[in-house]
Amino acid sequence: MKSPNLYFIAGWSATSNIWTPLINAITYPDNCHFINWEKLIDDDAEIPTTNNNILVGWSLGGMLAIELAIKLQQTTSHLVLISSTARMIEDKDYIGTSLRSIKAMKIGLTKNRLKIITDFAINSCTEKQQKFVNNYLEHESTFTEAQLKNGLDYLAKTDLRDKLTTLNIPTTIIHAKDDNIINFQNSCFLAKNINNSKKIILDSGNHALPFSRIYEISKIISELSK
Repeated sequence: MKSPNLYFIAGWSATSNIWTPLINAITYPDNCHFINWEKLIDDDAEIPTTNNNILVGWSLGGMLAIELAIKLQQTTSHLVLISSTARMIEDKDYIGTSLRSIKAMKIGLTKNRLKIITDFAINSCTEKQQKFVNNYLEHESTFTEAQLKNGLDYLAKTDLRDKLTTLNIPTTIIHAKDDNIINFQNSCFLAKNINNSKKIILDSGNHALPFSRIYEISKIISELSK
């Protein structure tokens, strides 16, 4: 049987380069492809037209992967959600980021874009992951200010909680307990509401799991690719 195609969707302000260390560790790297998060938000992305696809989304990319998987249920064989959530903004009985914080980031992008992206990258990783921060800063100029603000608007307004039960695709949910950006309890909510799902909660790794827990995640994805 032919190995599945893997489609990776990065998170806010990150390019496909964020996946490079992980993909280098995957058993079938030639089957890996990328979908740009900013193009998905604008409905301008080329989406998979083949069968037997695995969608892998990190952070905001996980939210977009959920929406894409709902549309492509017949051709998606597995969904992998890394450090993600069904809703970014806090709500009654739901842990999240304050809407005020997202609005402040939007304003900050105009005043001091580099500081906003640097702070986000630093908060996403452990103290020893300077390579992750460097990757973010090296490629941040890829995005226009409008694209970055569109991403924040998406996070501010999107609520997928009521859509989760429509997913009937095997789903693996991976999160770290020490995630500073998205609380790991949000992954517990995903696992509770997505049929045929399993969650893997790691003790550490913060938000930047594609960088911090390469071995564990590449092993999980490689097993799915067999």
